[in-house]
Amino acid sequence: MLRVYLDQKDFSRIAKGRSGVLDCTEDAAVSDLLEELVNQGQIRIYFSWAHVVEALRYQQDQLPLLEPYCDLVDKLTGGHCVRFPLELERLELELALAKRFGFPTDLDQREYPYGRYATAVGLFPSPDLELKDQLLRDLQEYLDALPLREKEKKRLRRKLRKEGTVRRLLNSLPDGQLSKLAVTLPSTPGFYTRQNVTDLLLGTPAVRAAKTVELLDGVFTFKNLITHYSQSFPELAKIGGFFDEDSWRLGELIRGLQLAQSVVGESFIRERETEINLTNRFVDYLEPRILDYSGKHGFSAQEAKTFLVESRLRPVPALGVAVALVRAYSARHKGELGKSRKPLDSDIMDLQHLRNLPYVDFQVTDRFMADVAQDASMPFGTKVLRNLSELKEELSRRITG
Repeated sequence: MLRVYLDQKDFSRIAKGRSGVLDCTEDAAVSDLLEELVNQGQIRIYFSWAHVVEALRYQQDQLPLLEPYCDLVDKLTGGHCVRFPLELERLELELALAKRFGFPTDLDQREYPYGRYATAVGLFPSPDLELKDQLLRDLQEYLDALPLREKEKKRLRRKLRKEGTVRRLLNSLPDGQLSKLAVTLPSTPGFYTRQNVTDLLLGTPAVRAAKTVELLDGVFTFKNLITHYSQSFPELAKIGGFFDEDSWRLGELIRGLQLAQSVVGESFIRERETEINLTNRFVDYLEPRILDYSGKHGFSAQEAKTFLVESRLRPVPALGVAVALVRAYSARHKGELGKSRKPLDSDIMDLQHLRNLPYVDFQVTDRFMADVAQDASMPFGTKVLRNLSELKEELSRRITG
């Protein structure tokens, strides 16, 4: 199965084409092929946290496009997403250090980058890990609210650690109390039956995982995710604006450097120096976690830092690809003012989308960013494409020969 990542502009153009916008009809036609290949299991399309942020911004200035955009993301991705970058950094650091220093890890090397719906933005607990703990906390709160002496409550809290006690407590709960459980968790009407709660708390790992998928599939659509974040975390919508401001400041800096080159005939953009400085800063940022792993597994933290610097963070792709992209982006702005590319306000958000290069087989972006991404994509074997037509050609070649 081939993994595909579409840029925000591609989802947007398809949504517009399906809504009847004439100059987007070709994009809509390509989406029919994509949908067919998704349904056949030939490809899987992913979204990321950057799509969530950009959809939240539709609520501010493109509200009519929001619903068709969200429906399209649901239809093409089925909720499959690349995990939040901070989570990827954490997982990849553990995998890199485990491989380098030989300590065990339970992480799946092939599947760790991927999740469903809420895992695209690191504001929900990981559902497959946290549902059981949350339900136990809710049962604890139920016990604390009972009209019992504190000594009795302490005894019950101790017993709550035993499976038999939990099972008896669930069997004795009034029906009305079950509906009050897990009030901090998403749910669909009627999901928290006695049997489902018992399975989530006491089932085998496979049973708990199946129930978690059933719960989240019933709760989440991309539109519901956007609605949830717009209400519970409205600041998330502002992140895109912050990137616009950063892009403007970056543009001012680059234009100043281009002006200097026009005057003195020498470029002051030092992409190699930028790469080294950024790598060192990222490794320093990872140092607390490196120290934690070194303390647990008995290896030299300094040796680990040296390993990450010398490898240019390639063993931690979420950061290594960011370093490579910044270097390539800087290099492509060398030249004199007025004769070289002018940075755009959307550049930093476009670069955030490109941080998903390590995790897919095909990534669609615009013409300039495709050029920026060429070198950064090579270690991962990712094919970077400039539009949906190129994606159609590549998929036709790869799948049908």
